Amino acid sequence: MGRVILIVRPRQAITMDIWEKFKIVSAVFVPAAITLVGHWYTSAIAEQEVQAKFVELGVTILQAPPSESTANLRAWATSVLNRYSGVPLSSKARRDLIDSVPIPTPDNRETVGALELHCTCYSGRTFCFLSLAECQSLNASHACEVRYSGNLSFNVQSGQTWTKESKGWSAKTCLL
Repeated sequence: MGRVILIVRPRQAITMDIWEKFKIVSAVFVPAAITLVGHWYTSAIAEQEVQAKFVELGVTILQAPPSESTANLRAWATSVLNRYSGVPLSSKARRDLIDSVPIPTPDNRETVGALELHCTCYSGRTFCFLSLAECQSLNASHACEVRYSGNLSFNVQSGQTWTKESKGWSAKTCLL
């Protein structure tokens, strides 16, 4: 009669075959995955650099004094700041930047209401005045130094409490 031959492969050989297939597949896909992740990372960094350039351009536009002819450009610049800076502007702040207020810089501080102050020490206190003549009239024996203050809060030297005087401001200690 006919003979039937049964070939049985050992289980270990089958497992080895699966393991070998896994090694081959991983040898192809792991480098591809690393390349893909690297590309995503590089693209994200490049996008952040572009966003930073847009914010820089927007700030540069908003540092110039506003005018009717630049209103549309300033509106675009505030939109850029809202989108890319991470700190959205309130609607009032946006309207102010578009219509009336430039972003302060060392070069435009007078145009945004900052004060040039003339300060001197007298009797252990600091006194600051709007004019050099007022400063020198208080203390002619010492030089008056120029300081700058923001337009919303008097702050020649941070951490000090200033008192409004009749012609200027004073601090309790000599800060110069």
